[in-house]
This record gives sequence, C-alpha cells and structure tokens, in this order.
Amino acid sequence: HAPSDLAPEGSACPSTRTTDARRRRAPPHAPKMTALRSRLQAVAARGTLRAAAPRGGTLRGFSAVRIDGKPGEPFISLHDLTFIRGDGAFEVVPLLPSPAQGSTGLPYGLQLHLERLEYTARSLRLPLLHSMDRIGDWVRDMGRHQGPGSCRIVLTRGQPTKDVAPKVIMLHDPPSEMPASFRLKSMGAPWHFGYGLPVHPDPPPYSQKVDIDAWTTIKWMSYAPNCLMTRIAQENGADDALLLAADGRVLDGPNFAVGFVLGGALRLVAAGANRMLPSCTQVKVAKAAALVGMPIREGTITIDEVRQASAGFAMSATRHVMPISAVDDHKMSTENAMLCDLQSAYWRMVEEDLQAEAQLPPAGMPGMM
Repeated sequence: HAPSDLAPEGSACPSTRTTDARRRRAPPHAPKMTALRSRLQAVAARGTLRAAAPRGGTLRGFSAVRIDGKPGEPFISLHDLTFIRGDGAFEVVPLLPSPAQGSTGLPYGLQLHLERLEYTARSLRLPLLHSMDRIGDWVRDMGRHQGPGSCRIVLTRGQPTKDVAPKVIMLHDPPSEMPASFRLKSMGAPWHFGYGLPVHPDPPPYSQKVDIDAWTTIKWMSYAPNCLMTRIAQENGADDALLLAADGRVLDGPNFAVGFVLGGALRLVAAGANRMLPSCTQVKVAKAAALVGMPIREGTITIDEVRQASAGFAMSATRHVMPISAVDDHKMSTENAMLCDLQSAYWRMVEEDLQAEAQLPPAGMPGMM
C-alpha cells in the first residue's frame, strides 16, 4: 500500500507529511488515511456537541436521548430492574460520517449489532416490545439528526410487579479522539465464563438460547466487574485491562476484543471456543484482512505468546482498530507494517461499504464530486 499524507488518529504509524521544522520518512506500510477516517477525526476534534456550562464552570459533553424512538427527557423509573440489578441488554452501534453528507452519521454493521441484541434479549427472557427493524430505523434516524458518533441502545426490563414498563433507550455520543498510546495490564477474570472452563471444541452459535447447562457470555448490563478491572489497571499505571483465563489464555478487554501480530500472521481470539461475546467489529476486521489476502487465524492465544507479539490492537465499535502500545512490560510497535496494512484495509472496506449504503459510486469513479 502506498504511504499516505496522514496517519489515522490513535495510530503512531508515521505520516509522510513534511514540515519546515521536521522531516520524517514514512515506513513503506504507513496506514492509508481514507476520506472517511479524515472526516471522523475532524468531527472528534471539533467536539461540537456540548451542553451549556454552569456559571463559572466548564463545558461538558452530553448525550442526545430518545425513549422508544422519540426525543424526550431521559426519565427511567428507579424501580426498573435494569437500574437496580443490571437486568437488561445493550449494544453500541458506530455512526460514521456519510460520504454524501459528512454531518450525517450512517450506522455501520447495524445488522450484526441488531442480531446480537435480539439473541441477548432472547437469552435474558427480556420482552421485545418493538421489532429489530423498527429499532434499526430509530438508529438511522438518530444518525440523520445527531450526526456521526455512536448510538447506544439499552433494552430495560421494567418491573412488572410495580407496573413499570420496559423501554428502549437510545443515547447518542459524538466520536472521541483516540489516545496516543494504549497500555494494558493483564489480570485474571474469575467472573468470566471463559475463566475456569476449557476451550470449547464445538462452540454453539451465539443465537442459541442460554438455558440449563448451556451458558455463554451475553451482552447484558451487568458490567461492574469489567469496570473494576479497568480501574485496577489504571491504578497500576496502565490504560485498561487485558482479561485472562485461569490457564493463561487471553480472553478480551473489559469492553473490546483484541488481536496480535504473531509469527508473521494476524492472530485473533475465537469468541465461541473461548466462551466469549462475539465482537461485531472483529467480524469486520477479519473480513477486511481476508479481502486483501492477509494471513489471519482465529483461535486461542496465551499471555506467553502475547509477550512475544510484535504488535497488538483493540477492536470495538468506537475504537475500530486501535494499536496497543504495551501489555504489562512488553512494548509493542504501533508502526508495525502488518498492523498498518490491517488498518488501511479496514478503513478502505468501511469506506466502500458506506458508499454503497449512501448509493454512491466508488471513490475515483465518474460522478464523484
């Protein structure tokens, strides 16, 4: 891939931009900055969605809210079991700048997220008062009116004994700028289904309903242990945690999947075999790698292997493909050629997918402005 004029935010892959003050030579595999990635960075840098600050105070970010598809005050009953016990489901859908109109946010990977949300609700025996098609329409409408960023969907339980109805709550957040470095602290995750159980030789599909002796990780609202691991990691000088099984297998991060460059190949953690939540972003990353013929394998990765990795990356709806700069004391290259190629392939695929969604011809073809 040809070097670009600018490296993606959150990637230390050098740019080829030359200034009077400093001249830098880019490595041959600097990640390609797509027009989409440039637009997303611009929105994040502007930080235009702000609430009025109290007198003498500072500006603070806020989320636009919709309840059951309608704009309104974000009221929820204190009796709702989702608030009291974390008994609910959620998804976060990325809203990326439309190639046709940058102020519009187009949902990316929406079908994957909605399918996972439906399967989670089924396993939780959570009532679905609205169809996934309708919820999808609400997400698209949020992107049209609120712009790029992300849309968090929360399905609440309500409380039938107190006549509290379940709700679909949607929160819009603007995109955030990626950190310059991302350091992880490895630690065991004893609450995790994959912690003490062996690798599953024949993992069931995520769509299988959780039942007696058929447990798997689901995307429910009970994330307190994950949040605690992040805080502990930060207390130890890291940015976030890398969660491990009892036998040293890598599971994931508190709210992101991980991958590594090992032995000249991309290595991803297989969700089903390790009894983990399947990552929608990882599905897209694996597809992008396959499209350009990059060597990729999903399976198990041990912490000992991680300490030999030349590069690593976090994957999520808001991080996309974000370089990991270190795990414990093991530093990793954020300029690794294979990692930079993966970032380029991912954003190129995303751009093409969004052009198709916006019904535009591919970049460079006649008819493009």
